[in-house]
Amino acid sequence: MTSFLASQLPPPAEILELPEDELGLCLLRLIVEHGQGHLSSRNNVGIPSTWDELGEEATTDEFLQVMVEAWDWLRFQRLVAPRPGADAWDFVTRRGYRVLSAADGLALVRAEARLDVDLHRFIARRVRRQFVLGE
Repeated sequence: MTSFLASQLPPPAEILELPEDELGLCLLRLIVEHGQGHLSSRNNVGIPSTWDELGEEATTDEFLQVMVEAWDWLRFQRLVAPRPGADAWDFVTRRGYRVLSAADGLALVRAEARLDVDLHRFIARRVRRQFVLGE
């Protein structure tokens, strides 16, 4: 019988090859769509027992480092943020939910990054707002 995580993620060898942004979105999906709240902690993402149901390959330092890189990408992209008053736990931000609900969340993150350039302030205010609203 396949474990829950194994049914939701690629095999550990493939995870090691994924770019951090793709893996980050996999983690975000696990947290939101599959109720894996324990993954809302960077500490939990970086310990072997979180992933041991994926097999021995998923408990190596290399695997754990890749998972933590993906988690840090989520924070850097403001898809998760520290939960007020809880040192080790994060929550999924409004932006995180918006990215997950997009047809292509990764494309949305990349497009928003391209939009975040030095535009004239009058243009920037209107363009960014329209983009975020999906206009």
